[in-house]
Amino acid sequence: MYNLPMGINIKRSDVCEAIRDASQLSGHTQTDVVGIAVMRYLEDFDQESRKEEAQQLLDTLWASIDSKGITLDTDELYDAQGLPA
Repeated sequence: MYNLPMGINIKRSDVCEAIRDASQLSGHTQTDVVGIAVMRYLEDFDQESRKEEAQQLLDTLWASIDSKGITLDTDELYDAQGLPA
């Protein structure tokens, strides 16, 4: 497989207009505007994936704790004045 640069033909006039507007407002080229937007999209996607993975891990841990009958009581962690016991 070859990784050759190639152009993108955007057929949606609203998207083309938004790219032009963003380019004019930012001072970046249209190519840079698209590149920045795509990189930010991928970063957001990656962050969302990591959040989902963390949530799945927490769910698994809580299920394991529950299945073993372990109780987590914060009252045991602090004394009457709210300081660590």
